[in-house]
Amino acid sequence: MTSYFKDQIDRLTEIINSAVGRNKADKPLSPAPKQSSQDRDYQRLGEMILKMQDGVLEHKYVSRLGKWLSCDERALKYYVEFNQLSAMLRSLYSKKQITEEISLAKN
Repeated sequence: MTSYFKDQIDRLTEIINSAVGRNKADKPLSPAPKQSSQDRDYQRLGEMILKMQDGVLEHKYVSRLGKWLSCDERALKYYVEFNQLSAMLRSLYSKKQITEEISLAKN
């Protein structure tokens, strides 16, 4: 690595560290832990659920989701809990309520 690039990286590192309140004496940040295949599956399941809620999940993926949920009890439990949480959040923070809170904050 040329010294120019190393200097640029060091400079950017200093800028980032000062922005987040770190100094040179702090331990370096550890890399993010690697996701397990189960974590990736649940992330993918969550993305599919959100797309289905938005009405943009393609029909072939709706079928795959149905098959997945019918053969994986943990995925089905996750699906139910995810949808319950979504429903609670929608009922607590509907657009109307958020709009009212914003208008109250402005006054």
